[in-house]
Amino acid sequence: MKNTMETFIRWFNKRSTVFLLFVIAMANYAGFKLYGGEEHYFAFAREFMDPDWIAGSECLTHPAGGNLLFEIIAGFLLRYISFEYLAFFGRAVNFLLLSYPVARIFRYFRFTNIEIVFIFQLFYLPHQWIFGSEWVFQNLEVKTLSYIFVFYSLYALLKEKNKQSLILAVLATYFHFLAGGWTFFIIICYTLFSGINLKKITVLAALYLLLTAPFIIYLAKIYFTNNPAIINGINTNWVYSYERLPHHLAIFKSWDYFVWKHARGVIITLILYGLCLFYFRRFKHPKIIQLNRLNLILFTQQVFFLIVAVFDRNGTILKVYPFRTSTLSSFFILIELALILKNHTFPWMANRFALMRLKAKKSSFPESKRTWYLGMNSLFLLLFLVFFTSECVQT
Repeated sequence: MKNTMETFIRWFNKRSTVFLLFVIAMANYAGFKLYGGEEHYFAFAREFMDPDWIAGSECLTHPAGGNLLFEIIAGFLLRYISFEYLAFFGRAVNFLLLSYPVARIFRYFRFTNIEIVFIFQLFYLPHQWIFGSEWVFQNLEVKTLSYIFVFYSLYALLKEKNKQSLILAVLATYFHFLAGGWTFFIIICYTLFSGINLKKITVLAALYLLLTAPFIIYLAKIYFTNNPAIINGINTNWVYSYERLPHHLAIFKSWDYFVWKHARGVIITLILYGLCLFYFRRFKHPKIIQLNRLNLILFTQQVFFLIVAVFDRNGTILKVYPFRTSTLSSFFILIELALILKNHTFPWMANRFALMRLKAKKSSFPESKRTWYLGMNSLFLLLFLVFFTSECVQT
């Protein structure tokens, strides 16, 4: 039995990580029923590519803006397939493309497939944001296409391929200006705190601005030309942040709303921020140092904008979606915690277990450690199977 289980674990760990992540994402979120923002994003895309679809419609006559690439792609496809088919097959393609960079990041930190599916299914998918209600895996939207390049960019950043990381952030920006823009901010801060020469950082920033300049000019003409913030005495920034999207932006809409919707996530964020600042820095493993630096940047940015959110009562600044990075924090803090357990806590526990069995003369030290790790892998696999598809959306 023991040898059979070890054989299966070895076999499982040799399978394609990309395929496993894709299957898990599809098992949880595949479906033909439109979910989240799919219905209105698809409608805008169809109208953009086929203005006569619903002739005279005012609510769908909307400039593409930052959604330009998405509306071209989705709008073209919607000429030939229904909204429901685009939701199913679009998610499938999106999840597959997302699985590649996510798998590479996991593999970069030397996690096995069993550890990866355990973390991904039990911890990341149910908790894709700490607060701010942002997600990566769920449906097909503008931002989910951008996150393909965001994760590739951050993978390149961790591999210290800064120019490659920046180019990928540019691609992310063209798919979703804010998702890509925040990735650019992360790259600049990470390279700065990694001791990179200031001249090289300036070159990176200039390159990003140069490559995104056409898109920035295009967006400026749409959002800042003849587009007043106050119409008939009503501040449209306030309407957007405090009435339409307080779950993303105006987390302090009211005290009751904050306590109900965001308080737990904000408290967890502050606790994790404190751990990154004062405890996790004691670990000298090079990759834990990398992760802690990245998480400190993410949490510092979020804490700064938590303070801004208290005072920005019109939502003028909050419109830049500063808490969008919480989905990245959720992902990378899980990896950091898992890496600390894998490289520090679990070896200590395995040694203690082996010493106890050695003293009891039940087995040798190496054999006991082998038994301990087999037991842990079996437990991870069992829990994964128990909670498999626990995030399944209504399809």
